[in-house]
Amino acid sequence: MGRTMRAGNLKAGRVKLLRTQRGMTLTELMVALLLNLVVVAGLATTYLQLKNHYRAQATLNELHEEGQYALQQIADELRHAGFWGNIASTTLIQGTSPPLPPSTTCVKDSRWGRVVEQPLFGLNDALSVPNKYNYTDCIPRQDYLRGDIVVVRYVTPEITAPATINDTQNRQRLFLTASLTKGALFQGKDYAANQFNLFPQATHAVNSHAYYIGPSAVDSDNFNCTPVAPYPALFRKTLTSNGTLQREELVRGVEELQLLYGIDTTSDGAVDRYVNADGVSDWRQVVSVRFWLLLRSACEEPGPTIQHAYTLGDSSFNASDRYRRVVMTRSIALHLQ
Repeated sequence: MGRTMRAGNLKAGRVKLLRTQRGMTLTELMVALLLNLVVVAGLATTYLQLKNHYRAQATLNELHEEGQYALQQIADELRHAGFWGNIASTTLIQGTSPPLPPSTTCVKDSRWGRVVEQPLFGLNDALSVPNKYNYTDCIPRQDYLRGDIVVVRYVTPEITAPATINDTQNRQRLFLTASLTKGALFQGKDYAANQFNLFPQATHAVNSHAYYIGPSAVDSDNFNCTPVAPYPALFRKTLTSNGTLQREELVRGVEELQLLYGIDTTSDGAVDRYVNADGVSDWRQVVSVRFWLLLRSACEEPGPTIQHAYTLGDSSFNASDRYRRVVMTRSIALHLQ
């Protein structure tokens, strides 16, 4: 009987041990797998959110960086507008390439730089309206997208040495030799014929630039995305050393340029009101400029389409897409001679 009891106890122990070592049931395994999937899905969602946030922040940083450069470029040009060296008045300038009267049109040679009495000039929404302006000789319609055009003229602050003026590459370039009471505007090839004996005097190179928005030479395909529209850019037309106009792409992603001009109608040096280019009857009255830039990303971002509405000066910009955009603005005081 003792042996029987021991055998029974041993059997019961084995059953208890087997029950203790039994694995997970199918239901428990499925619950565990589901919990693991939930955790993995949560981690994946968090990763994607962080990745999208990083991408968006990187895009914003790039737009701000490009925008700051574009703002500074235009601001520096506006500050220099109307600087003609030491001469007291542009009416004292003569020379073998004498100044031309102010004009709302453009010729694509050195004559474009000779309009010294118009150091600042603008076109409101420029070529967007057919036949509104006759400026296509300098900026063909296929090179223009939208927005305002602003033209600035001035001489470089640096004095130009005679050796540079006489360089064969500068034979067609415009220069200005100026003293306080006399000035001579000429091309490099005519340097000798434009000397005079009034001192102090200095010779400077003449700059004539037009800023506008056009289609970039680099398409969005270069950024591994499907282009929806031409990728915009800030362009500059500049008068070169050979007397012709050259098109320069400055900053990609600039989609819109708008300007308002502060005019002083009472000659007290203060702005009486801001108007667009159509509202300026005398560009010599402009004492301040406000300008706006709208920049957009090269590629659309994932997600739903967004309705965009921006106010840029007296103009509005609307779009329905997934591009990321930023608006940047600046005001510049002018000192036109």
